Amino acid sequence: MGAEVSKPPVGFSRRRFWLKALLGLAITSGLVLFLVRYVDWHHIAALSRSANWWLLASVVPLYVVLYIVRAERFILLAPGTPFSVMFCITAIHNFMLRVLPMRTGELSYAFLVRRAGTSGIGESLLGLFLLRLLDATAVVLIFVAALAIDRTTYRDDSQLALLIAGGVALVGALTVLFFRQLLSIGFVTFAGTLKLLGLTRYQRIASVVEKLSELIRSYTRLTPRLILAQAGLTLVMWVFNFVIVFAMMRGFSVKVSFVQAVLGGTGATVTGFLPIGGVGTFGALEAGWAVGFVLVGLNKSLAVATGFGFSLVTFVGAALLALASWILFNRLVARPETPQIAPEVGNGS
Repeated sequence: MGAEVSKPPVGFSRRRFWLKALLGLAITSGLVLFLVRYVDWHHIAALSRSANWWLLASVVPLYVVLYIVRAERFILLAPGTPFSVMFCITAIHNFMLRVLPMRTGELSYAFLVRRAGTSGIGESLLGLFLLRLLDATAVVLIFVAALAIDRTTYRDDSQLALLIAGGVALVGALTVLFFRQLLSIGFVTFAGTLKLLGLTRYQRIASVVEKLSELIRSYTRLTPRLILAQAGLTLVMWVFNFVIVFAMMRGFSVKVSFVQAVLGGTGATVTGFLPIGGVGTFGALEAGWAVGFVLVGLNKSLAVATGFGFSLVTFVGAALLALASWILFNRLVARPETPQIAPEVGNGS
């Protein structure tokens, strides 16, 4: 009986995917058409002529280093995974985020780790939840630190900027340190709400709640040391990510400071966290980039042009790395020495 209840209607998942894809395509098309209105094609031609293509090409090896840090973050969540396998998973996962609609690319990480035999889908998705929380905290911390450095942002009121930086740093640190407790409180609240509404009398919902309870009980065994290690790697990753943004802007011969690169690049980063990014990050990334750099002083045409340039260069780099990683991943997971037993969550400290 349980098997019948859990079985989805024929074609339901496929229809839902195509609905998301069509909605994502509509969002992307609308954003791109809106942005194209501000594009000065003569400006873009001049920008391409003055671009430092060697500096732009250097972004690809920089992204390799960035992927190494990302892979190390994932390994802390699935410590039985060989680095070579996790690097491939990282590259494929990042590319899937760029092309699949409504952030459904996140699921690729869970499926690939399960295929590698080092973690289950539920544990992997909870791990991604932790990483996205850490990502948001790190980006806010770096952004506010940049505000504190750039005194002109608050009309020379550096005390206000430092006060905001200190407040956000405190909130971020407390969130990371008490992540396990907050996760438990959130689940208890969620389960209690479902019970209050009488939804747990349905077998499917009750089964999902029970599975979530088991996952969270095991996940709360994550040690503070492991969470702090994740936080440190996350901070390093995002600082390096903004170094890439800075290198890209200089490659386009746009003279911005590193602080301006952080403040402007945060716009693209924030839109990347949202589940309304259309098809992958297309459209939303360029829109966030344009808004961010307009706020730091670039004119609209230049901000939009560099946004499209950033998207194109990083997409090509991500595609090349993903293709090579997919080929290597299939060879690696076919080897008998690849671990096939998922380790217990929390043993990676």
